[in-house]
Amino acid sequence: MLKKVILCAMIFIGISSMSAFAVDRNVHFGVRDGVMIGLGVEDELVEYFDYRLLAGVKTGENPLIVSLSGKFYAFDLFRRKINMGLGVVFDFGQKSKAGGTISLIADKVFGPKNLFNLEFGFDVKDSSSLFISLSHPIK
Repeated sequence: MLKKVILCAMIFIGISSMSAFAVDRNVHFGVRDGVMIGLGVEDELVEYFDYRLLAGVKTGENPLIVSLSGKFYAFDLFRRKINMGLGVVFDFGQKSKAGGTISLIADKVFGPKNLFNLEFGFDVKDSSSLFISLSHPIK
């Protein structure tokens, strides 16, 4: 377990130190097999395709989560850009699990000046579970 905590701490340090690169950092909070809060980075790899990395902590038997995914344009809804996310998710804890994740991401939908992004989807590990999260950019 100590190795997993050290690994997650290294990911958090890596994400928080990425301000030297041209990546968008954000804080995530929501419900994903329990209440979750985490740090994420996102950067455009090619036009209409972004890569995303999220590391967070949550309540439940697997308190650490790491997700690596891609985000690409899907469609417009009420003049809002809707993206689709596909990737892998890892839960670390008493019963570590790995699996896939699929989600829909609405950019800049809530808050003053539309600063929040809304994401909802599901993780498929041993069984599938729904999640919803809000993210806010960190300058």
